[in-house]
Amino acid sequence: MQTASNTENLTRPRHALMAGALFGIAVFLFMRLVVLPLSAFPHPISFEPLGTVLDLLSHMLLFGIPIAIAAKKAAHNLQPTSQGRRTR
Repeated sequence: MQTASNTENLTRPRHALMAGALFGIAVFLFMRLVVLPLSAFPHPISFEPLGTVLDLLSHMLLFGIPIAIAAKKAAHNLQPTSQGRRTR
């Protein structure tokens, strides 16, 4: 049986930078391997190595990490205090 503190650790990662970078990589891979090929179906898609690396870094640094940091701050702001009220 899990306690509330174990559940909080699972839902709010302590390492927002790592979680954000991994989220950015996942979004990048989904876009490159699913969305782009389906959107240009009859035409083949080619990816330049430099463009691919820059796109991956931008997804990690400009998309994934800011979302993870914002989610961690939002989760921290909703954490109940010892008096049963939420902090703001």
